Amino acid sequence: MRWLLLSLALFSCKPDKDTDPGPEGDTDTDADSDTDTDADTDTDSDTDTDSDTDTDSDTDTDSDTDTDSDTNIVHTGVETDTDTDTDSDTDTDSDTDTDSDTNIVHTGVETDTDTDSDTDADTDTDVDTGPDTNLIHTGIDTDSDTDIDTGDTDTDPDTDTADTDTDDSDTDEGDTADTADTADTADTDPGPVETCSDGLWNQDELDVDCGGICDALCLLDQNCVYDSDCLTDSCNGVCGLPECTSIDLGSNTGLLWIGDNIAATNDLTGSCSYDDTGLDVVFAWTAPESGVYLFDTAGSEFDTLLYLLDGHCGAEVIACNDDEPSYETYQSVLAVPVEQGETVVIAVDGYNASEVGNIRLSVQPPPEPFDDVVQPPNPTAPTPSFADNIDILWSGDNPRQQNLDPATLEMDRVTVVTGRVVDTSGAPIDGVFVWVVPTNTYALTDADGRYDLAMNGGELTWLYFEHDGYAQAQRSFHGNVAEFTQMDDVALVAYDVASTIDLTLPDIQVHQGTPVTDEDGTRQSTVLFYPGTEIEYYDAAWNTVLPTSIDVRATEYTVGEDGKLAMPAELPLNSAYTYCVELSVDAVIDANTVDVYMNNQPVFHYVENFLEFPVGMTVPHGFYDRWKSIWIAAEEDGKVIKIVDHDAGLARIDIDGDDTPDDVTSLGITDDEREKLATLYAPGQELWRTPIWHFSPHDLNPAVSSDVEDAQRAEAKSEAENQGDENEGGGSTNCPDAGNSIIGCEDQELAELFSIGGTDYSLRYSSLRVPGNVAARHTSVPLSGDKISAEALEIELEIKVAGQESVEVFPPNPNQSTTFTWDGLDAWGQERFGPQTVRFSLGFGYPGTVNSAVASGRGQFGRYPGEMDVNDEATPVTGRTAATVYQSSFWHETLEYHDARRYGLGGWQLDVLHTYDEDSGTLRYGWGGEVHAEPLAPEV
Repeated sequence: MRWLLLSLALFSCKPDKDTDPGPEGDTDTDADSDTDTDADTDTDSDTDTDSDTDTDSDTDTDSDTDTDSDTNIVHTGVETDTDTDTDSDTDTDSDTDTDSDTNIVHTGVETDTDTDSDTDADTDTDVDTGPDTNLIHTGIDTDSDTDIDTGDTDTDPDTDTADTDTDDSDTDEGDTADTADTADTADTDPGPVETCSDGLWNQDELDVDCGGICDALCLLDQNCVYDSDCLTDSCNGVCGLPECTSIDLGSNTGLLWIGDNIAATNDLTGSCSYDDTGLDVVFAWTAPESGVYLFDTAGSEFDTLLYLLDGHCGAEVIACNDDEPSYETYQSVLAVPVEQGETVVIAVDGYNASEVGNIRLSVQPPPEPFDDVVQPPNPTAPTPSFADNIDILWSGDNPRQQNLDPATLEMDRVTVVTGRVVDTSGAPIDGVFVWVVPTNTYALTDADGRYDLAMNGGELTWLYFEHDGYAQAQRSFHGNVAEFTQMDDVALVAYDVASTIDLTLPDIQVHQGTPVTDEDGTRQSTVLFYPGTEIEYYDAAWNTVLPTSIDVRATEYTVGEDGKLAMPAELPLNSAYTYCVELSVDAVIDANTVDVYMNNQPVFHYVENFLEFPVGMTVPHGFYDRWKSIWIAAEEDGKVIKIVDHDAGLARIDIDGDDTPDDVTSLGITDDEREKLATLYAPGQELWRTPIWHFSPHDLNPAVSSDVEDAQRAEAKSEAENQGDENEGGGSTNCPDAGNSIIGCEDQELAELFSIGGTDYSLRYSSLRVPGNVAARHTSVPLSGDKISAEALEIELEIKVAGQESVEVFPPNPNQSTTFTWDGLDAWGQERFGPQTVRFSLGFGYPGTVNSAVASGRGQFGRYPGEMDVNDEATPVTGRTAATVYQSSFWHETLEYHDARRYGLGGWQLDVLHTYDEDSGTLRYGWGGEVHAEPLAPEV
């Protein structure tokens, strides 16, 4: 369609073949001496259906036979035409003047006040047959032309478009063409000004082809091939030919372009706080289907900047990126949702406006649904190892895992980390970057919010979760070896609303976040900025910035029942889940440089005392350092205070819990701050006040402990481990034979044995070695012993196997046990054969007690109660949630899912064919029976 519009624009802008010998006022120098013998008959029968009031009052007093007709005169505007023709010449010749104004196009708002006053002395008798042909008005035309023909050979018919006459059928069939007429002199009038027209209203124009912003990307110093309108904002602008300096990538995906930016000529602006003033290589790309697409410059030879702009007038920046989070390659990657048929502009620049070199640009489609990627295993193939089936993650044209070099994987200890990313409502988020740090390999979550990443197990690894508009989350873990590692869901938190803080103003400035409410109460994050506060951060080029104003956001993580999933990182084990808020500056989010510091004085954070901590209590304060991936205790803790009342416009404050106003200068609270607090809070309001020197996620969490001394745990041994191996040394005790059938009384085996004729061999079938053997995937789990504390709230059991996870909660009763049966499937829904490790964790929930101190000389965040200073006084208070205490209640065991069909005999086994599984240390005899040994430990 865009090509069609462009063609129309160019066609409509070609100069017309003007048969007008000249404008009004031209001198007609022809010498007509021919005799006009035609007998014109005016046969027109047009029906004028327009709504114009035609005030045409031509008084034609000459002796012409007027056979002209208005043909195809189209009016789409409002016209008041007051033309008056008063021809009074005496024409003695008989020429037929057949000239006409043809294809005259008006495309704007025109007020035409031309006055034609022809004063030639003409002695001919012309017959005026010139029709007004194809006159098109598409605007509002107030035409007050007055043609006064007082004696010329009138070959310049008036542009009379007063009739909105779409129905003319005038046909002048009687004129005999005047072939003896001496040719008129060439018309030197260039005609009307060439206009830019495609006959369409392109949304941003004021009217059809008139004014406003043209639908073009020329605003970006370039004209793209899909522009169909003018290059200027004037309705009289001259049409421009496309001079496309962008590269059209069509709707293809994959590795789309290899080249360099050495000869780049474009200079766009990404507006992403980067120094993107260098010359860009610019591409146009159209989405073949809707989804989240991956744009990246992986493999380029220099530090790239990558940004996307929409393909419409104004060219708004959609997204931009400097470096992927690991900073391993300093190349750029974006995940952007694009609708089917939508065209975006891709620009690649060099970092700091100076980097040049070879570029590799890829556009990858959304990840395929995982069920379409995973293929069912072949039941007759040999039992695969864990590593045999995972190459689907990095293979193919559109792998789920990007930038992975398989040579870096040690297949004897490889793991696949799998998990899901959701928002705070629990809905999956697609297009989330999940980075393996410190490598530069990553995956995008699919429509189910799912990700799968292969890496080496047995070592500490971090995952970074990033999506535009959401605060980054980090998770650390030790990957399992030669098996799946199942991660808990991660809930990303959308940034809260921003407000602009002017740091040059003489009074205290305030930013307040959006109030939030959950089962624990209502609260609102409030930040006070004293006058003269000096803030420092780094831009993308690591230049120090000292801003005079900032756009601030305060985003709480700890909201709702799933707030723990939304934390920016796991808390230290001894910190109670309480309150966490991220303070951020938009410019730093855009630059991805994280750090914001207050140089000369802190800002002060306030939040309502929604957990009813006692007034005067110290609130331990820590912040998360995303560069180091660690929680750090802040130098200054928070304090619970109370607004007692207002006096003379100032808040009077209690800081020790005696409900009377105190001297607050020890906390650095000034009268200006008290005045501001009086405008923000009513008397009786209790608050947590915390000094902040550094913008990042801030956590206000006391230490957690439990006074229950007899926290129970089960012996952490399954029924199978307790009973030992009863099969060692030659199989189970059999019941009496029944023909060729063998029944195992203890292990409940049904076996069949048939001799192979003419040989000494037999074929044996065992119900223990086929998928129907549910007992091999079943185990008992003890939960509690004879005694359990009366204060226990619950027992929680978590089981993980083959990438699947289940959590079950039981009442705190003694002598409980449960059973678990694995379905034989892994995290990908595939049947998993061979030994599988089942991991159990058993926890007992008790009322959590958070402990703080009335006073402290140093930060208390992350400290156990026993670590407090001598002068500290412990303050036990009720925690926000129950603390689940895990005391050595972790164990694992092996469930073995063996399938004899893999020998290729339909589940039968040759009696002399024995197999050994090195993973489980199991020797299986072909004639039945098993011997177990200690499994070989993987090398780590």
